[in-house]
Amino acid sequence: MKLIVDRFEGNYAVCEKEDGTIMNLGKDRLPKGVKEGDVLILEGKSIVIDNNATLERKKYIEELMKDMWDE
Repeated sequence: MKLIVDRFEGNYAVCEKEDGTIMNLGKDRLPKGVKEGDVLILEGKSIVIDNNATLERKKYIEELMKDMWDE
């Protein structure tokens, strides 16, 4: 399952699942260096950062923002 880290609240990362629902994960379960906007892959008890998906998502959002400000 893929998750996107939306924000951190206390000892939890608030993540959005692929179906749009929210899931809280304890910070102690996350890989080192996780930040807001990262795409995570959750398989069983294993959680890893999907660096390629994170980069693609960042580029997509930058393009959307660029289009918003261009007239």
